[in-house]
Amino acid sequence: MSEEELDVTALLKGSIRQVLGDEMLFIEAVRDLIKEEIKEHLRKKIENDPELKEELKKGFVMYYEGKMRELLGGVIIAKAGTKLALESIPEDIKKEVSEELQKELMKLVDETL
Repeated sequence: MSEEELDVTALLKGSIRQVLGDEMLFIEAVRDLIKEEIKEHLRKKIENDPELKEELKKGFVMYYEGKMRELLGGVIIAKAGTKLALESIPEDIKKEVSEELQKELMKLVDETL
């Protein structure tokens, strides 16, 4: 390659970087378009196959229920851990800690609801 060709190549590469940026926004946009096309294709397949649609729906429900059970399990473990911690606290400060904990939990519940 001649020196002029190298300069042109460097110039083009630099221009592309300036336009696209270091994050390569163009490539990300193309990936997003491809994802959308794939989603559309899959939706059509699902809509044309009621049995598959029902099976997926059943699977999603089971998955969601499983996640909720996981959450419930975490709450039960946290509750048991709190009980254990409260039982380990010396009697002279147990009431104070219990009141503070109750206040914080009620605050959390109020904010959530």
